[in-house]
Amino acid sequence: MSDLTPDKAVAVEPDADDVEIELVAAGVLSQTKDADGRGSNTPAIARLDPGAKRTLYDLKRAGTPANTLRALASDLRYLNAWHRACGHGDLPVPTPPETVLTFVAHHLYDPDLRDGDDYGMPPEVERRLRESGVKAKDGPVAPSTVNRRLATLGRVHREYDLEDPTRGSGVREHVKQALKGGNRSKTSRRKSETAATSDVILPMLRGCEEEVEGVDVTAKDRLRARRDRALLSYMWASGGRRRSEAEALTCDCLHAAPGGFTVELRETKTIKSDGVKAASEFVPLLGEAATAMRSWLAAAEMDAGDPVKVFRAIDRFGRVRGGLTGHSINAIVKERAARAGVDPDRISAHGLRAGFATESLRRGTSIADTMAMTTHRDVRSLQAYWKGHEALKNPAATLLDAAGEEGAETSGQN
Repeated sequence: MSDLTPDKAVAVEPDADDVEIELVAAGVLSQTKDADGRGSNTPAIARLDPGAKRTLYDLKRAGTPANTLRALASDLRYLNAWHRACGHGDLPVPTPPETVLTFVAHHLYDPDLRDGDDYGMPPEVERRLRESGVKAKDGPVAPSTVNRRLATLGRVHREYDLEDPTRGSGVREHVKQALKGGNRSKTSRRKSETAATSDVILPMLRGCEEEVEGVDVTAKDRLRARRDRALLSYMWASGGRRRSEAEALTCDCLHAAPGGFTVELRETKTIKSDGVKAASEFVPLLGEAATAMRSWLAAAEMDAGDPVKVFRAIDRFGRVRGGLTGHSINAIVKERAARAGVDPDRISAHGLRAGFATESLRRGTSIADTMAMTTHRDVRSLQAYWKGHEALKNPAATLLDAAGEEGAETSGQN
């Protein structure tokens, strides 16, 4: 059973008054001050009058998805926490190249090669990061995570007209090779090792239904079961929605349609590009998934058309509270998977997306129709699912069985 508590967290939007959240949310910009009290490395935008500065930041914010802002702030918090855990205080900006290389060495290493506490991340640093809550478990992290955090660090420097310490000739090649080595080691994992195909998602949904219809079930647990059934059904049946998309879904995005709803996706990973917001996309939510959604909306006393979050936390008194965070949604998926007999450490919310794509291709749905549901922009993004599907169809995969059947027939004839 997952030890996460999905109903204790609610979504926190970036503070609109903090115009530099993507740069200073972690408090890492320790610029030296000159005689006028201005940072010695102050970027051009900081020298503008307040009105022009706020206008430009608002335009920039409008072109940056809220999830991106949260990710940037999270990366900066982690970088600063790591530097403090190393005993060096707040992360300095400009950041020395040797700090970048140390960060890489602490986070990308092969545990099988570790022969002492000075290899990889020192145990004391690891302990401090775990205690501060910014690192979930011991050991190296995914190369993609390291790469993203370095990109955030580079962005901070470019915003402040500073030399990017991740791109210097003495650093870039080391980082490149370390990331390549990390991808080849055991640190590289898929977002979800288990794809929630029909044989996984259906038991998860049945578990919710049993609680909804059960006799000895509290009103609070029944309400949570309705929510979880609607959440899982929506994320899977509407095309494998990402947890960020489920988090962002509001009731006014649900438009009544024959057999269910047309769901308006106003903000996804692919809708915003280069700071320009594209038009919303629409996907269907039909059949049992639509029924589950209506059941949850009615139980939570919400109406399609209301500008409020669809998926909400439920407190210990059974009251519907604020919107769930992506972290809480992931915890719900793990908990429901565990109840259905699936190892929660091998599945995540992304498993629903992978499961839908895999199941769709298995059942002969065209790539074009599958992409219309998943809203993938590039067919290459579906290659992993498609290759797995094609491998199952390879006739050479059953040669051993075929040979055994032929041998049995020959023996019978003799």
